Amino acid sequence: MRLFLFSMLFMQLSILAEEVIPTSYESDPEISIECAPKDVLPEIQIILDAIDDVFEVTDNIYRGEECNFFEDFRDQGVPEDALKQALLYYRDHKNTFKNKNYISIADYSQSSTQKRFFLLNMKTGEVEYKKVSHGSGSLGGVKYSDATIKDGKVIKSSNHNGMMRRCRIPQNSRTRQKHDQWAMTRPGFFKTANFYMSASHDERVKGQRGWPTFSVNGRNYNGMRMEGLVDGVNDKAMSQGVVMHEAYYNRGKVMGRSFGCPAFVPGEGRDVMEKISNGSLYYSYVPIEGCREDHKKVLAEVEGWQQMCN
Repeated sequence: MRLFLFSMLFMQLSILAEEVIPTSYESDPEISIECAPKDVLPEIQIILDAIDDVFEVTDNIYRGEECNFFEDFRDQGVPEDALKQALLYYRDHKNTFKNKNYISIADYSQSSTQKRFFLLNMKTGEVEYKKVSHGSGSLGGVKYSDATIKDGKVIKSSNHNGMMRRCRIPQNSRTRQKHDQWAMTRPGFFKTANFYMSASHDERVKGQRGWPTFSVNGRNYNGMRMEGLVDGVNDKAMSQGVVMHEAYYNRGKVMGRSFGCPAFVPGEGRDVMEKISNGSLYYSYVPIEGCREDHKKVLAEVEGWQQMCN
């Protein structure tokens, strides 16, 4: 396509040269001065501008409108692999997402001391950053998601430095000890849903063990439901009560650990949830060794993601 356009440009410039500076005039200095290249430049610029417009259109068609702000997002610190995977999933399932204004990504390979939640504005290319907690998960009273384990045994019951280490409690361990696998972070793609008020986490009853209440359009809520979209990984998230919410335990440098929910600092989640609620894509990105099998299942949903937006 580009070769064809450049060929057309060369032909057009040749025609312009013949029209503006006829060969018969070359021997006449006075006429050649009057027909200097400055008279041709406006015509050339018009053609170049038109070609730029065509290139932009063809690039958008080839890459897809999902990639319009790819470089902007990447340059603003959004992890490139997660970005490509999220944009590909969004492109292939766009009709299922009612809210197309935003895509959100939580990078759980980063520490909870960092702003590892990225809110992507698909209309402007802007990115907002928030801190977000990961799940805990307990086995025999030990917080399993970030415990130090060697040779299958817990050697340090808590290493709560903000780094998540795993997504699952081994199946054979679940049969021997009390556990709460459902409280672990679930990788994969989600569709956001509606706001709601969780009575069991109502701060008017639970105090700071509850979830902070926020108001949207004059009504009070404390959470936003989510639908897991990856079979065998997060498809039971809604029935198991995995939602987005704010949490009072998230006021320190290292975020607290949730019961599997992406939880925000008090006062910082409401605006995010209002923007992404009711049908946008959220990607729980967990490319860590302790989540390897689940992450492989997630990547199977976006085969060829490496070529997205190239």
